[in-house]
Amino acid sequence: MPSFMSFWTKNGRLSYNLSSIDPERHTLDGVDSGLSMELASGQLVDRYVLDSKIGEGGMAVVYKARHKTLQLPFALKFLKVTDKSIRQRLIQEGQLQASLRHANVVRVTDVLVHQGSPCLVMEYINGPSLDEWLAQNNPSNGQAEAIFMQILDAVQEAHELGFIHRDLKPA
Repeated sequence: MPSFMSFWTKNGRLSYNLSSIDPERHTLDGVDSGLSMELASGQLVDRYVLDSKIGEGGMAVVYKARHKTLQLPFALKFLKVTDKSIRQRLIQEGQLQASLRHANVVRVTDVLVHQGSPCLVMEYINGPSLDEWLAQNNPSNGQAEAIFMQILDAVQEAHELGFIHRDLKPA
C-alpha cells in the first residue's frame, strides 16, 4: 500500500509516522476539501480535549490533545476531506500503523469517529521534526549515519510487515 513517512526526533532517537494515503492516487481534484467540522482549542472530542494544532497537510490536520481521564498528551489526526474512500484509507492507515511496533515509529493507539469522520489517535511526540532539527543543527557524518540507520531500521520493520512506501521525507 503506497504511503509516506514523516520523521520526528524523540529523546535523541528518530520517530516516524506512516501514512497510507497515496498523493498520486488521491488528489484533491473532485474531493470536497475542508474539515466538515469546526475544531477549536478546548473542544472535547470523545475523551480527548483539544489543545492546539500541531501540523497540517493537504489531506489532514493534527492536533495535540489531552486524554480527559489519564491526563496524557496524544496527537489526533483528522481528515480534511469527505471522500468515503479516503476516509476508509485513514482507518486502514490506523490499523496498519497500530500493528507496527518499533521504537522509531509513532504509535497509533485508537481510531475515533468524530461527527461522522474517522480520526487517528496517535502517540504525541514532543520535539522538532527531523526537517526542523536538520535546519537547526549541522550533524557530523557519524550523527547523519546514526540517523540514517534509525530510518533504515524502522523502514526494514515496515517492509517485513508488508508495508510499501514511496515517499520518505523529513517533515
